[in-house]
Amino acid sequence: NPKLFHEYKLSSGKERVSLADGSSTCVAGEGTLSLLDKFHVQGALHVSQFPLNLLSVSRLTKELNCELIFSADRCVLQDLVTGKRIGIGLASDGLYRLPIRVATALLTAIRKTDKRREDCLQSFMYWHERFGHLPFGILKHLFPDLCSSFDLSSISCDVCQFAKHVRASYPLSSSCANEAFFLIHSDVWGPSGIHTRQGFQYFITFIDDFSRATFIYLLKDRSE
Repeated sequence: NPKLFHEYKLSSGKERVSLADGSSTCVAGEGTLSLLDKFHVQGALHVSQFPLNLLSVSRLTKELNCELIFSADRCVLQDLVTGKRIGIGLASDGLYRLPIRVATALLTAIRKTDKRREDCLQSFMYWHERFGHLPFGILKHLFPDLCSSFDLSSISCDVCQFAKHVRASYPLSSSCANEAFFLIHSDVWGPSGIHTRQGFQYFITFIDDFSRATFIYLLKDRSE
């Protein structure tokens, strides 16, 4: 129903969606839906060929951090963290319908989920700093409950990022030595997580600026 949209814009006519019978139809427009007070659905599609308002199962599980259990006559929404049931959709004409009272409960669950996700993220970053910026993967094993409501790959720590930058990039230079061994570039790498059979865990490189000849020597300790 286009009257449910706000911030509505017409489609270019090139976008199409597939129907259950294998055919496709054009998308008439796109906009934002306001469902039950302040719950907004961004990027909702207006397809005039659809007689019903459909809700994406994938979108619902991501928003609520829940799982859906389907049976012949109902669909149960269950919170992944608490295990509590947060909604029921009853089967009707091949679809699972969410009545208004269930949708209201879903709105409340969404608000609680967002608040829980924010609180868990703040607690997670607090302990990350208190433990001396411990890697996220290790912290996840210490506090698994804090990581159940958000994805670790979606967060970052500015302090950790800056700490990895040991120095600024070297300035570009167009000069070159005029003879061999007049200017030598050297660098030490290590320690390696795996040692050689002889106990070497570092190596040092010497590069001649004129000929680009490279010499590599293995080291057991950086002090060598």
